[in-house]
Amino acid sequence: MIRDGNRAGEVIQRLRALTRKTDPQNAPLDINDVIHDVVGLVQREVLSHRVRLRLDLDSGLDPVLGDRVQLQQVIINLIVNSVGSHGKCCREARAHD
Repeated sequence: MIRDGNRAGEVIQRLRALTRKTDPQNAPLDINDVIHDVVGLVQREVLSHRVRLRLDLDSGLDPVLGDRVQLQQVIINLIVNSVGSHGKCCREARAHD
């Protein structure tokens, strides 16, 4: 239960960071960590569209130089757009059956 509370606090902090307009803070990042952070943020959106999100990440990647928040925003947009497109495609296919 404590772990869930801490996780919720981390999610809230990340959401606040995404909404703030700040200068980019470029730093070496583990892109897999950034992706895992985003998956936690978009999980409800993915589930609401009945889409399964599968990750196949390479654990041996070098760090990337970038702003964590900006990278999270890009990945969120990619996932949300993909989920929306997939959901629309499946709804249209079911309508034609």
